[in-house]
Amino acid sequence: MEYTGGSSLDDFQNSCPITDESVHQIARNIQLCTENAQKQGRIFLVLVAPNKASIYPDKLPSEIRSLADKSRLEKIGDYLEQNNLPKIINPTSALKLAREDYQVYFQTDTHWNSIGAYVAYTEIIKTVSQYYPEIKAFPIKKFGFKRGDPIARDLADLIQAKYIVEADLVPVFQDAFAYDITLPDPFGFRGFSSISDKSAPSLLMFGDSFGFTYLNDFLKMHFSRSFYFHRDSSSKYLNNQIFNQFDPDIIIYQVVERNLQILESDLINCAQNK
Repeated sequence: MEYTGGSSLDDFQNSCPITDESVHQIARNIQLCTENAQKQGRIFLVLVAPNKASIYPDKLPSEIRSLADKSRLEKIGDYLEQNNLPKIINPTSALKLAREDYQVYFQTDTHWNSIGAYVAYTEIIKTVSQYYPEIKAFPIKKFGFKRGDPIARDLADLIQAKYIVEADLVPVFQDAFAYDITLPDPFGFRGFSSISDKSAPSLLMFGDSFGFTYLNDFLKMHFSRSFYFHRDSSSKYLNNQIFNQFDPDIIIYQVVERNLQILESDLINCAQNK
């Protein structure tokens, strides 16, 4: 199943190409957020979760094909690299490689599954380890995966086909040393976790449903304190007041590929150092 809403297929087909002005503004926002964070002794990172169609284009009908050589994400990535600007963490290549051996997205859902989230987690940690060499991604064998109960996932639910169910491999953390609190606010401050190693860096994570689909569970094992906000609240909470309140060493902003345009507005307060 493939999601046709939220301009997802338009994004895949490049039928609504990104403008040069938008690419420049997004790159400028990322640059300023990174520089402002550095002045405060922090690290700012952007992660883009690929659309499922970007990883499984062969699962789409043969009539649906890209209309351009490069996607919006690739154009932004090229601009950042050509201008020696901070790069986006883009796990697309790693996910395409992993799909040769594993299923990395649900068949009946828009999201990556636990294996896909693990792949994205390893790509994040590769970048984090450039600043904190002692932090390394845990090997996948550290986790015991158990088969979860089959449930109707988001795409089946959208078409009212709840009889179509799909299970997942749920990671079992053999050393369950993270303490978690999840709050009921779905679009504001979502929760908190901590580990016993207080010398580890702290994390402030802004993410959408891809972040809350296993990714945060992998990340939390490396940070003394982790605070989670929904990305939809970025325009309100991604600012110096929150940075000073939570005092994170690392700030990660995660967005799904089909919502890339939101990088023009979500990062504006952070970019303007407000």
